[in-house]
Amino acid sequence: MNPVRARQIELLKKYYEVDEERKTAKVVLTYDKVGELLTTDYSSSAHPEFNSDILTRVSEVISRIPLGYKIDLQFAINDYEGYQANAIMESFNDAVELRHYSVLGERRRNGLRIALLLVTGIVSLIFMIAGGSAGWFGNDATKDLITEVIDIIGWVFIWEAVSIMFLSPSEERMQSVKLRTHVNSIAFVDGKHKQLLLEEKCETVFKQWAEESNIKKLSKEMLLVAGSGFLAIAVSSLISNIAEITRMGDQYSPLFICFYALLLVLSFLVMCTAGIGAISSYVGHGPFKKYVGFFGAASLVLSILSIVFSLVGTDGLTNWKLFVSGIFSLVFYLLYATGWLLSFKKE
Repeated sequence: MNPVRARQIELLKKYYEVDEERKTAKVVLTYDKVGELLTTDYSSSAHPEFNSDILTRVSEVISRIPLGYKIDLQFAINDYEGYQANAIMESFNDAVELRHYSVLGERRRNGLRIALLLVTGIVSLIFMIAGGSAGWFGNDATKDLITEVIDIIGWVFIWEAVSIMFLSPSEERMQSVKLRTHVNSIAFVDGKHKQLLLEEKCETVFKQWAEESNIKKLSKEMLLVAGSGFLAIAVSSLISNIAEITRMGDQYSPLFICFYALLLVLSFLVMCTAGIGAISSYVGHGPFKKYVGFFGAASLVLSILSIVFSLVGTDGLTNWKLFVSGIFSLVFYLLYATGWLLSFKKE
């Protein structure tokens, strides 16, 4: 055995009952009265809510246990104050399950925040590039100052998204994962008489939790990525092509420019609406959620039109920005359509 791990287990044996064969440690938390485990100021006395501080305490204890070991958790209570052990067990199970749903909601909100931050950052950088090329920011020192400010703002948004994704783990989520993966059983004991009143295996409790299927999760993630991509492409394409229109001059005919602008506006409106609809579907509420399929089909048509239209410029010149935008739109459309179709699959 690794000497560090051996020494760690040796120390733990001084405070807990460690079974090296079963790889479990029995942890007994002792309380004088059951009220110390409950929160009655905002929950009913008939069904008191379990104190979240106790769950934090359990998480702290779990952190001391070596990887690969699980704990048999016992609450030794001297005075149950008229409550039955099964009622307190139910409150504990409910508290852990409610925390699980809270973590799922937080993960969904974080996904939305990450997507919107990335979209804002990318659009800011594209605005900086397009605006600089079109001369929107003036010349020399003024241009340098404005582009530097926009550049910093764009990268701040992107860094914040990366920070949420990788560098800022949720403490509540970490506690929830520890409880679910490191606790083998929960028991309530009569502290005065050292008598086991009730014990449950955690696996049987966790099986009762409501969970979305992996396909449903995948469909929502696809819709979030596609919807965010549509928003980014819509705004970025609008900015880039406005800059392009200002530089067209006599290179294209007025009729071509009019159709170009009309397609640009239609593409922007449809893709923004499609993006908002996909994100609304990911969140579970919001505008345009019911019309995701329609907007996806419309986006497909506009993507194909963008690709075709980009190849019919005057004198055989290809509008590469419109062409690339159409190709990217097709990629995100596939994610969009797949996510939408998978959302109909039954659990």
